[in-house]
Amino acid sequence: VRGESISNDRSLVIEIQLRRGLVVTVHSLRFFGCALIKETVFECFPDQLCDITFSRPYDFASNISEEIILVVNGIDVEYSISSTTGMANCVEASFDGFCSWINFPIWKHGNLKNKIQIAQSRFDQLVEAFSCSGYCQCQPLSKDCKFALEQFACGETFSTCDNSGFETRMCLQSCINVQMKCGRNFSDVGLDSLSCYEIMYDSFPPCSGCIFDRCGICNGDGTSCVSVISNFSAIGVAFIVIVLIIVVLMGIFVVCLARNSRSNPFTEGSSIFNDQLVELEEYNSESDVESNENNLNDDLLE
Repeated sequence: VRGESISNDRSLVIEIQLRRGLVVTVHSLRFFGCALIKETVFECFPDQLCDITFSRPYDFASNISEEIILVVNGIDVEYSISSTTGMANCVEASFDGFCSWINFPIWKHGNLKNKIQIAQSRFDQLVEAFSCSGYCQCQPLSKDCKFALEQFACGETFSTCDNSGFETRMCLQSCINVQMKCGRNFSDVGLDSLSCYEIMYDSFPPCSGCIFDRCGICNGDGTSCVSVISNFSAIGVAFIVIVLIIVVLMGIFVVCLARNSRSNPFTEGSSIFNDQLVELEEYNSESDVESNENNLNDDLLE
């Protein structure tokens, strides 16, 4: 019997290796507190990969630590139990030929040579589907289309690892890339389960089936965001220059206006202006008196 605490903050793989004997029976008991969450029973044979894998966060029953207890039964057997967590479950990819474009950490468990054959078979299936489905005769596919299908097949077979050592899902952009390069979607060729609207895809990295450039573009050359940033920078500089010119011109206008106000003798507040204003008021008063006298004389004559 062996017990171990597990949590969903990193991947976990528990391996049982039968070193001597014919078979062992493993009871995997997962507890949350005192409650039994899940019980799994399986058998391990010599020279066989026998493991319990928590390769994705949703493989755990909760966000809180659980406890897993293994009960191993066998007659005249010798076995070992080991575990790996986090990035120890991943390995830097290094392939020659098919899938050689993969240059990121991938999930290392399983026979990688066999996985290459699986990816190649998947690629052949996709090529046949996209070139022949719906046509009387198979149509040749472009080089870009074939490479997009290779990336899809390899990404589906070799999962990219995230920073916690978990397997990631397929990139949505990988699916979209197939549609763009091949001119058809998966539903058109009878592969509805791979359609881009399925939940098997992730919209953002880390995910599998893409090489992201520094702009975050699947299979991009890293220039798209640089050009956009350059354009925005040029626009920003031009805008700042225009604003500075406007501010300088407004400052010059205010200074000139102030100088004109001080140099104009008839500006409100100056002595000449005040004298003229007093004379104008006296004139208006005399005009009013004369007008009133004329009105009175007119009334008397009547």
